[in-house]
Amino acid sequence: MKIRDFVVLFLAILVASGWVVFSGKDGFTTDTGMIVARSMSLVSTIDGRVERAVSEVGAKVGAKDLLALIRNDRIDYGRSAELQSHQTYLQSEIQNAQNVRTELLELHKKFDKRRTSFLKWILKDLRLQQSVMTHQVESAIERNTLKSLEVDRTRTLVKNADISDVVLNNVKAEAAITRNDVAEAKAILARAELLTQTVIANDLIVFENGDTSYWDKTIDAINFRLFNNATQMATLRAELEQSYVQLDVETSRISTDFVEEHLAPFDGVVSAIFVSNGARVNSGTPLFELLDCSRPIAIVPIPEYRFGEFSVGQRVTVQPIDSDQTIKGTIQFMSSGPLIGRDKTITVQQDMTLTGSRAIIAFDKGDESRASLESCDSARKAVVTIHTKSLFDKMSGWFDDIAPETALNGDNDLTISAPK
Repeated sequence: MKIRDFVVLFLAILVASGWVVFSGKDGFTTDTGMIVARSMSLVSTIDGRVERAVSEVGAKVGAKDLLALIRNDRIDYGRSAELQSHQTYLQSEIQNAQNVRTELLELHKKFDKRRTSFLKWILKDLRLQQSVMTHQVESAIERNTLKSLEVDRTRTLVKNADISDVVLNNVKAEAAITRNDVAEAKAILARAELLTQTVIANDLIVFENGDTSYWDKTIDAINFRLFNNATQMATLRAELEQSYVQLDVETSRISTDFVEEHLAPFDGVVSAIFVSNGARVNSGTPLFELLDCSRPIAIVPIPEYRFGEFSVGQRVTVQPIDSDQTIKGTIQFMSSGPLIGRDKTITVQQDMTLTGSRAIIAFDKGDESRASLESCDSARKAVVTIHTKSLFDKMSGWFDDIAPETALNGDNDLTISAPK
């Protein structure tokens, strides 16, 4: 080979190497990018039945709006049913006790009326006995007085020897009997007065032997039954109140542990509904998909042979084809497979992420509002440039005193124009 051929070959290799070193990694531009809204899937975490679910796709919702309520209708209501049954039983027992009390009060009224009538009769009888005994005492005193005078006369006759001592002794004995009659009559009168005072003071019929009347005994028995009845009702009512408290606790437990509310996590639009009111769902069943219109993303398909050139954190410029604006962002995800499950809170629309290698672009906070235009209505096509640095750029950076933020957002980020 001639020297000239070697020179030509050397120059060709040198030019190719220079092009690779200085220009081969200057970035990636594509007009197949799409701007879409982020989406969130809401999933049931319990088995149950759907209540009050949003039923219209495209409905706008605000943060904290109720989207659906899942109620577990297979809850063990045994304890609740048992408490309700026990309450019914207690209420029935209280009503029965109240009926018994009403009957006892009627009996008490009836027997008290009869006892009052009998008490009046007893008082009248005792007063008649006092009157009779008073006359008997007076008669006994008169007889005793006469016998005492007779004893004096007999004693005088004995002194005059007109009669014997035997007659005097007989008269003295008769006088002693009359004195005993006076004492006995007074004792009977005192007993009658004592009984009268006792009946009046205690409103109680008491006989001479100390026993009470049938009516008083019956009323005492009724009062005892009324006391037991009141105690029983107090116990039943306390038990019923306790049962109410227990049922409230059980109801609260059921409503808290077995009802799941799904609230909108942000202001957005309902993009898909997978359930309807009354439908049964299992734990893990998708319920809704919501679009977060305020925080869109860009999806950029990347050829497989260039996939390894890019990484999370690289700067990106996006220009919607229906607008002259340019929007800045950063690669958030790189994926050569489905993205579902990669982001634990936000997943991108499934129809854009099922196949092929791609990069997911998150926009800068200052540019999110511009990128969000129409993001919930439809996907927007865009021209996307992923910026990389060539060896020449890196070598220039070694000599430039550039702050980290300027290096990230500086002039090395190339912008593009809308395709003609």
